[in-house]
Amino acid sequence: MKLNQIITGIALVAGLLALAPSQAHAVAVATNTVIVPINIKAVGSYVSTNNTAKIVNFSYSNKDILKNAGAPKGAKLAFIPSEFGWGGDVVIISGKAVWEDLTTNGVLYISFSEPYSYNEVTGKNGGGKFAANGTVEIAYGSNGNDNTYDNNEYGFDVYGSYLWSGTYSAPKNGYINVSENISTAGVSGDLYDFDLNFINDGYFPASGSVSGSGSGKVVPVI
Repeated sequence: MKLNQIITGIALVAGLLALAPSQAHAVAVATNTVIVPINIKAVGSYVSTNNTAKIVNFSYSNKDILKNAGAPKGAKLAFIPSEFGWGGDVVIISGKAVWEDLTTNGVLYISFSEPYSYNEVTGKNGGGKFAANGTVEIAYGSNGNDNTYDNNEYGFDVYGSYLWSGTYSAPKNGYINVSENISTAGVSGDLYDFDLNFINDGYFPASGSVSGSGSGKVVPVI
């Protein structure tokens, strides 16, 4: 069974949840949607302005993004892949509800390119494994102003490559068990922080990463 037969009409894999709109932030979510819990990080550095000439590192991660959004305790970042292509939305999940869609609100997005290379091995029982790699962009703006530095207190825009791999079982009882892993490499770009605008106008070179993994059941599409 080819991977595109699995994902057609169903978002790609990981962390299967029965999602429902939250009461605090009503967000429309398609039924039978699966999500990928993710970790995001961007790291910048600068030379201190005192006489020590030390390199100071600072970073933004899930914790900062969730805090800035005012998310409830225990909330997590997740990626809901698109039913078409390799795009999707970054959302905040609270319990089993989508609390906020950060991509729709112009705060945070992750853009995966179409794979530059793809390999799939199918076993005799109908299951298999696959791996794909391409380029990825991760962009964040704290104020939700379309990730433009001039309109946000802080943010980042970094690029690199991704590896998306996983396994899938043969259909059983109307479902396929799927396991997925997403990782990045060579991610770099720019970071902006208004509180540090006394240094290089607040712009800094940055490195970054996004990763996610999980498993769940999807309905096969033949």
